[in-house]
Amino acid sequence: MSEKQKVLVTGFDRFGYRQRPNRSSEIALPAIKNRYSDLVETLVLPTARNIAAERLIEAIDDINPAAVVMFGISAGGKVRLEQQAKNRRFNILFPDNEGVRAVGRIRPEGPVNIAATLPLDDIYNRLQAAGVPTKLSNDAGAFVCNEVMYRALHHTSESNASPVLPTGFIHLGNGLSNQLVEEAGLMVVDELLRLNGSVK
Repeated sequence: MSEKQKVLVTGFDRFGYRQRPNRSSEIALPAIKNRYSDLVETLVLPTARNIAAERLIEAIDDINPAAVVMFGISAGGKVRLEQQAKNRRFNILFPDNEGVRAVGRIRPEGPVNIAATLPLDDIYNRLQAAGVPTKLSNDAGAFVCNEVMYRALHHTSESNASPVLPTGFIHLGNGLSNQLVEEAGLMVVDELLRLNGSVK
Protein backbone atom coordinates (compact mmCIF):
# COMPACT_ATOMS: atom_id res chain seq x y z
CA MET A 1 0.00 0.00 0.00
CA SER A 2 1.41 3.39 -0.91
CA GLU A 3 1.59 6.18 1.65
CA LYS A 4 -1.24 8.01 -0.09
CA GLN A 5 -3.69 5.13 -0.02
CA LYS A 6 -6.20 4.97 2.81
CA VAL A 7 -8.82 2.52 3.98
CA LEU A 8 -12.31 3.66 2.97
CA VAL A 9 -14.79 3.06 5.80
CA THR A 10 -18.53 3.62 5.42
CA GLY A 11 -21.65 3.54 7.58
CA PHE A 12 -25.30 4.39 7.00
CA ASP A 13 -27.43 7.31 8.13
CA ARG A 14 -30.65 7.04 10.14
CA PHE A 15 -33.46 5.28 8.36
CA GLY A 16 -37.20 4.67 8.38
CA TYR A 17 -40.00 7.01 9.27
CA ARG A 18 -38.89 6.94 12.89
CA GLN A 19 -35.34 7.89 11.90
CA ARG A 20 -33.86 5.18 14.07
CA PRO A 21 -30.28 5.78 15.23
CA ASN A 22 -27.65 4.02 13.16
CA ARG A 23 -24.63 3.10 15.21
CA SER A 24 -22.55 2.28 12.16
CA SER A 25 -22.26 6.02 11.46
CA GLU A 26 -22.92 7.42 14.92
CA ILE A 27 -20.64 5.18 17.02
CA ALA A 28 -18.25 3.20 14.82
CA LEU A 29 -17.22 5.82 12.24
CA PRO A 30 -16.44 8.68 14.66
CA ALA A 31 -14.26 6.37 16.76
CA ILE A 32 -12.41 5.14 13.66
CA LYS A 33 -11.90 8.66 12.32
CA ASN A 34 -10.70 9.90 15.70
CA ARG A 35 -8.05 7.19 16.06
CA TYR A 36 -6.94 6.77 12.45
CA SER A 37 -7.58 10.21 10.96
CA ASP A 38 -4.54 10.13 8.65
CA LEU A 39 -5.06 6.54 7.52
CA VAL A 40 -8.77 6.37 6.72
CA GLU A 41 -11.49 8.11 4.77
CA THR A 42 -14.94 7.81 6.31
CA LEU A 43 -18.20 8.22 4.44
CA VAL A 44 -21.80 8.19 5.68
CA LEU A 45 -24.06 6.68 3.04
CA PRO A 46 -27.79 7.39 2.77
CA THR A 47 -30.02 4.39 3.38
CA ALA A 48 -31.16 4.58 -0.22
CA ARG A 49 -30.03 1.79 -2.49
CA ASN A 50 -29.25 3.68 -5.70
CA ILE A 51 -27.79 6.83 -4.16
CA ALA A 52 -25.68 4.89 -1.65
CA ALA A 53 -24.18 2.58 -4.25
CA GLU A 54 -23.41 5.44 -6.62
CA ARG A 55 -21.71 7.50 -3.90
CA LEU A 56 -19.66 4.56 -2.73
CA ILE A 57 -18.47 3.71 -6.24
CA GLU A 58 -17.59 7.36 -6.86
CA ALA A 59 -15.59 7.41 -3.62
CA ILE A 60 -13.73 4.23 -4.56
CA ASP A 61 -12.77 5.71 -7.92
CA ASP A 62 -11.80 9.09 -6.42
CA ILE A 63 -9.89 7.86 -3.37
CA ASN A 64 -8.28 4.73 -4.81
CA PRO A 65 -8.33 3.11 -1.36
CA ALA A 66 -6.20 0.25 -0.08
CA ALA A 67 -9.36 -1.48 1.21
CA VAL A 68 -13.09 -0.85 1.52
CA VAL A 69 -15.04 -1.87 4.60
CA MET A 70 -18.74 -1.10 4.86
CA PHE A 71 -20.53 -1.15 8.20
CA GLY A 72 -24.26 -1.47 8.81
CA ILE A 73 -26.54 -2.59 11.61
CA SER A 74 -28.58 -5.75 12.00
CA ALA A 75 -30.69 -7.65 14.47
CA GLY A 76 -28.98 -9.83 17.02
CA GLY A 77 -26.08 -9.52 19.38
CA LYS A 78 -23.10 -10.35 17.18
CA VAL A 79 -20.76 -8.82 14.66
CA ARG A 80 -21.58 -10.51 11.34
CA LEU A 81 -18.81 -10.78 8.80
CA GLU A 82 -20.58 -11.07 5.45
CA GLN A 83 -18.88 -13.59 3.19
CA GLN A 84 -20.88 -12.84 0.07
CA ALA A 85 -23.39 -10.50 -1.52
CA LYS A 86 -26.38 -11.90 -3.41
CA ASN A 87 -27.81 -10.65 -6.67
CA ARG A 88 -31.26 -10.04 -5.23
CA ARG A 89 -33.60 -7.34 -4.01
CA PHE A 90 -36.56 -8.09 -1.80
CA ASN A 91 -37.99 -5.21 0.18
CA ILE A 92 -41.70 -4.88 -0.46
CA LEU A 93 -42.84 -3.86 3.03
CA PHE A 94 -39.95 -1.60 4.02
CA PRO A 95 -38.94 1.10 1.53
CA ASP A 96 -35.58 2.79 1.75
CA ASN A 97 -35.26 6.45 2.73
CA GLU A 98 -36.18 7.50 -0.81
CA GLY A 99 -39.39 5.48 -0.63
CA VAL A 100 -38.05 2.87 -3.04
CA ARG A 101 -39.33 -0.70 -2.87
CA ALA A 102 -37.66 -3.24 -5.12
CA VAL A 103 -37.85 -6.92 -5.97
CA GLY A 104 -35.70 -8.90 -8.36
CA ARG A 105 -32.08 -9.07 -9.41
CA ILE A 106 -29.69 -6.20 -8.79
CA ARG A 107 -27.93 -6.83 -12.10
CA PRO A 108 -29.87 -9.02 -14.57
CA GLU A 109 -26.69 -10.37 -16.15
CA GLY A 110 -24.59 -10.34 -13.01
CA PRO A 111 -23.36 -13.37 -11.05
CA VAL A 112 -25.71 -14.90 -8.50
CA ASN A 113 -23.23 -14.29 -5.67
CA ILE A 114 -20.01 -12.31 -5.31
CA ALA A 115 -17.58 -13.25 -2.55
CA ALA A 116 -16.20 -10.61 -0.20
CA THR A 117 -12.49 -9.99 -0.61
CA LEU A 118 -11.74 -8.75 2.90
CA PRO A 119 -9.41 -10.97 5.00
CA LEU A 120 -12.37 -12.29 6.95
CA ASP A 121 -10.53 -15.12 8.71
CA ASP A 122 -7.99 -12.68 10.15
CA ILE A 123 -10.73 -10.27 11.22
CA TYR A 124 -12.78 -13.08 12.74
CA ASN A 125 -9.82 -14.37 14.75
CA ARG A 126 -8.98 -10.85 15.95
CA LEU A 127 -12.51 -10.16 17.17
CA GLN A 128 -12.95 -13.59 18.74
CA ALA A 129 -9.66 -13.29 20.60
CA ALA A 130 -10.85 -9.98 22.03
CA GLY A 131 -14.11 -11.52 23.23
CA VAL A 132 -16.34 -9.76 20.71
CA PRO A 133 -19.30 -12.01 19.74
CA THR A 134 -18.65 -12.66 16.05
CA LYS A 135 -19.92 -14.94 13.31
CA LEU A 136 -19.30 -15.55 9.63
CA SER A 137 -22.48 -14.97 7.63
CA ASN A 138 -23.58 -16.01 4.15
CA ASP A 139 -26.58 -13.71 3.99
CA ALA A 140 -26.29 -9.93 4.00
CA GLY A 141 -30.07 -9.65 3.57
CA ALA A 142 -31.95 -8.26 0.59
CA PHE A 143 -32.14 -4.61 1.52
CA VAL A 144 -29.71 -1.70 1.05
CA CYS A 145 -26.75 -3.36 2.83
CA ASN A 146 -26.65 -6.32 0.48
CA GLU A 147 -27.18 -4.18 -2.61
CA VAL A 148 -24.40 -1.73 -1.78
CA MET A 149 -22.08 -4.63 -1.01
CA TYR A 150 -22.97 -6.40 -4.27
CA ARG A 151 -22.54 -3.33 -6.42
CA ALA A 152 -19.25 -2.37 -4.76
CA LEU A 153 -17.84 -5.89 -5.25
CA HIS A 154 -19.11 -5.98 -8.82
CA HIS A 155 -17.41 -2.66 -9.50
CA THR A 156 -14.08 -3.62 -7.95
CA SER A 157 -14.07 -7.03 -9.66
CA GLU A 158 -14.56 -5.37 -13.05
CA SER A 159 -11.44 -3.25 -12.58
CA ASN A 160 -9.19 -6.33 -13.02
CA ALA A 161 -6.77 -4.74 -10.57
CA SER A 162 -3.99 -6.87 -9.13
CA PRO A 163 -4.03 -7.51 -6.28
CA VAL A 164 -7.80 -7.49 -5.83
CA LEU A 165 -9.07 -4.59 -3.72
CA PRO A 166 -10.10 -5.97 -0.30
CA THR A 167 -13.80 -5.13 -0.09
CA GLY A 168 -16.60 -6.29 2.17
CA PHE A 169 -19.46 -5.61 4.54
CA ILE A 170 -19.78 -6.05 8.30
CA HIS A 171 -23.02 -5.92 10.27
CA LEU A 172 -22.96 -4.64 13.84
CA GLY A 173 -25.72 -6.27 15.86
CA ASN A 174 -28.21 -4.04 17.64
CA GLY A 175 -27.80 -6.21 20.71
CA LEU A 176 -24.17 -5.18 21.12
CA SER A 177 -23.28 -2.44 23.57
CA ASN A 178 -22.05 0.88 22.21
CA GLN A 179 -18.63 0.02 23.62
CA LEU A 180 -18.47 -3.26 21.70
CA VAL A 181 -19.64 -1.55 18.51
CA GLU A 182 -16.84 0.98 18.88
CA GLU A 183 -14.24 -1.65 19.73
CA ALA A 184 -15.29 -3.90 16.86
CA GLY A 185 -15.04 -1.08 14.34
CA LEU A 186 -11.61 -0.09 15.59
CA MET A 187 -10.29 -3.65 15.56
CA VAL A 188 -11.54 -4.30 12.03
CA VAL A 189 -9.82 -1.20 10.67
CA ASP A 190 -6.70 -1.83 12.74
CA GLU A 191 -6.47 -5.35 11.31
CA LEU A 192 -6.73 -4.05 7.74
CA LEU A 193 -4.06 -1.44 8.43
CA ARG A 194 -1.77 -4.05 10.01
CA LEU A 195 -2.14 -6.40 7.07
CA ASN A 196 -1.25 -3.55 4.74
CA GLY A 197 1.72 -2.46 6.83
CA SER A 198 0.30 0.93 7.86
CA VAL A 199 0.47 0.20 11.59
CA LYS A 200 2.48 -2.24 13.69
